[in-house]
Amino acid sequence: MLLVQDPLVLALGPVFELGGMAGLGVGGQVDLIHLANGLSLEVSAVYAQRSRAVVSVSVGYAIINVEWQHLFDHENGDAIFFKLRLPVGVFLFLLNHR
Repeated sequence: MLLVQDPLVLALGPVFELGGMAGLGVGGQVDLIHLANGLSLEVSAVYAQRSRAVVSVSVGYAIINVEWQHLFDHENGDAIFFKLRLPVGVFLFLLNHR
């Protein structure tokens, strides 16, 4: 689902994760992007291999984000990642609806 109220874009949908604390997982994600200043906020929850859950919160500017992940299992771990964020679906939508 994609809601656009210029200058904000709210995207809600499935996410497939490969890497990070999830290893391999599937879940849901919410993105809030401010088109005028390039700021973004992303929240996701992923069900990962070996019956583990991972939640993450990411903030950034343009395509560069800092992400915190928390792994829920018997070890309960935390990690911080720097990542390149490429919201291809949002870019394609905006190109076709200008």
